Amino acid sequence: MRRLMRIAALFAGALPVAATPAVAANTDAATPAPATQEAPATAPVPVAMEDPRVAAQLKALGYQYAVTEDQDYRLIIQITDDKRAQTVVVNSNTEVYDRAEIREVWSTALKAVSPIDPALAERLLKANNTVKMGAWREWPGARVGASQEIYIVFAAQIDANAPEEVLAATIHLVSQTADALEKELAQKDEH
Repeated sequence: MRRLMRIAALFAGALPVAATPAVAANTDAATPAPATQEAPATAPVPVAMEDPRVAAQLKALGYQYAVTEDQDYRLIIQITDDKRAQTVVVNSNTEVYDRAEIREVWSTALKAVSPIDPALAERLLKANNTVKMGAWREWPGARVGASQEIYIVFAAQIDANAPEEVLAATIHLVSQTADALEKELAQKDEH
């Protein structure tokens, strides 16, 4: 819960805007072997520091990033259709389901006050049925008086040991999807 309460802080820092690099065809970067330790379904994999697998991939792809207080990777992605930018977070922490280690890549599209508009909630649920990867979510934010802030977030899960090309494609998908909703509904570039 503490992590969710600090989502807004992720977007407060200054970071140079990086153009989305071309996806590299070379996957020579060493990929660590999957964890051999069995963990209960959906158990978090402890991370004491940022995940070096992500750092190596982001560097190889040419992305600039900052490491957050939670040891996640925050990127500012230039949106190609205009002069907009979108913040994307690649989590260092992973989750394990059976033997699959899963990493989340996400981006905030909107900040609102709870409860979410029912028409928007229905629209996002229907949109979840059409995307190839990822889903819209509502994450709680800070309490403001009697109101509860919420964040409308697009998040995708990938194999924690996925090749660079998959990470790059996921970052692109998440940034474009979240920015499209932000552009339409907020009509400004906040996230």
